Amino acid sequence: MEVPRPLSAGGNAAAAAAAGSAYYVSSHYVTLALYAGGQLLALAAALLLWLCWSVLESFSEPLLWAYLCSLSLRDVKRWLVRCRCQCIAWRAFLLCVV
Repeated sequence: MEVPRPLSAGGNAAAAAAAGSAYYVSSHYVTLALYAGGQLLALAAALLLWLCWSVLESFSEPLLWAYLCSLSLRDVKRWLVRCRCQCIAWRAFLLCVV
């Protein structure tokens, strides 16, 4: 019984297939394996997204309210920060002068 040898990096695939090498892999099988791996990866990603959604589903309404409040109060926050920074700068100036 002859022990099959793998193809070398520069080997001829057609000659190996004709010789009956057991390690010869058709490119169709490799393509099929890559597609199957991609499908498994997509399935795992979808499952992970579904699990994350099921965990965060109870927080969806408070998160929506927080987002809406942040949108509506953005200008007020910017004004408060600007006033506070000016106040701090004025106090620092007075502290340095006195």
